[in-house]
Amino acid sequence: MTLQQNFRAHLRFAKARLRALLTPGVKLPPGKLDPSENSMYSDPMFYLDRFKIHGPVFKTSWGRHILVCIQGNAEGRRFLNTHQDKLRGISMSLKKLFPGGFLRNMTGEEHKTYRRILGTPLSSDLIAAHDQALRTLICQSLSAYCQVCQHEGPSRASFLRHLNMISSHALLQLIYGVSASDPRFHELWSLHDELGKDDLVWRTGGREVELFEQIRGHVCALAESQPQTADGRGRSCLSDICEQAPPDETVIGNLIYMVEMGRYDLYGLLHWVAKYLSGSPETIDALRNRAGKCPAGHDGADAANPLSRAVVLETLRLDQGEGVARRAFRDIVHDGHLYQEGTMFRMCLWDNHKNPERFPDPFRFDPTRFVKRDYQVDDWAPFGLDAHRCVGADVSIGLATLFVEELASGFAWDVVDDGPRIRGAYHWEPGDRFVVSLHQRPPST
Repeated sequence: MTLQQNFRAHLRFAKARLRALLTPGVKLPPGKLDPSENSMYSDPMFYLDRFKIHGPVFKTSWGRHILVCIQGNAEGRRFLNTHQDKLRGISMSLKKLFPGGFLRNMTGEEHKTYRRILGTPLSSDLIAAHDQALRTLICQSLSAYCQVCQHEGPSRASFLRHLNMISSHALLQLIYGVSASDPRFHELWSLHDELGKDDLVWRTGGREVELFEQIRGHVCALAESQPQTADGRGRSCLSDICEQAPPDETVIGNLIYMVEMGRYDLYGLLHWVAKYLSGSPETIDALRNRAGKCPAGHDGADAANPLSRAVVLETLRLDQGEGVARRAFRDIVHDGHLYQEGTMFRMCLWDNHKNPERFPDPFRFDPTRFVKRDYQVDDWAPFGLDAHRCVGADVSIGLATLFVEELASGFAWDVVDDGPRIRGAYHWEPGDRFVVSLHQRPPST
């Protein structure tokens, strides 16, 4: 941050303090405003520690902005629902690419309309329609990494490339309806790979616009020609939408960014799944011995979730689902606190999921929590708290569940090296020293 930016930030903070002082009956929440604050990027316990000091609502700095943090899913949901007409999502701006922009940033009736169009096809049924093809994809990608381990040696970068391949190929099939046997598949994958070579690209400049337009051309052609088989196995999100009405530019644009954003979130989730399973040999044994059903000591007939799915849900409790971010585009008064236009808000999901009253020994990986029961949104909400909950939640959980089943049943692995978590571009990630060596299990084992 430059000296000029630092000065402007201090001026903004001073104005917020003065206005709160001059407005009867309101105040700012506790917490320090310091534009040089960046501990949240190096300390995963930053928010939890501040809640212990300040209570369930506190303020801090997010660069030049005031960031208000709210603890507790119930309180976060109440805040979001009370002030939904004054809040917008904090995400990339895509209106220069297509008229309505990103679903995550929409509000009101526009959001309801496009959420219904885009979200309805993304059910667990979509995963079921492609079950065998997705399992084959997962096994082929993991087998390819086995070959890398055998001939070149295991590496974090190679493992992530193969996880990225699983998530990217799966979403091309589920969203667009193109599989690896389709000649259009490799062109679409190449274009998406270039659009975000190493990570999700937040900006939308000249090259990104050019690549987006090329992808859009392919997707529009698919919308006009994609068939659907009578048994539903040829289903995709795009084909389901086309059955109702021809998709407009905003629908097409959001489908493209479902693939583009979703593939990074998905392979990040698969990375965490591998990390947590690696430290839980008893869970791996239970998955193998009971084909993904309940571990010993639990009655499968009464279980809330099979163990394979519970592994994914517990992973999401521990990591990947970090927070819900919003920005006020009008002044807000809530519980005696004044929040000016421009204030940022964070509903701290990762931290809420570590509540020992709801999750005893909260930092321990224990999938049986979710075998025993399903949790309500006030306890567990890695995909969001309000009407903007991620529309791809069921698809993400379903695909990751298949990954757990195929990884545990068909492969064995050793952790070559490990280390503390690191802050990635958008999420905390397993440490850059976390490396696994993978090999296929003999069919008889």
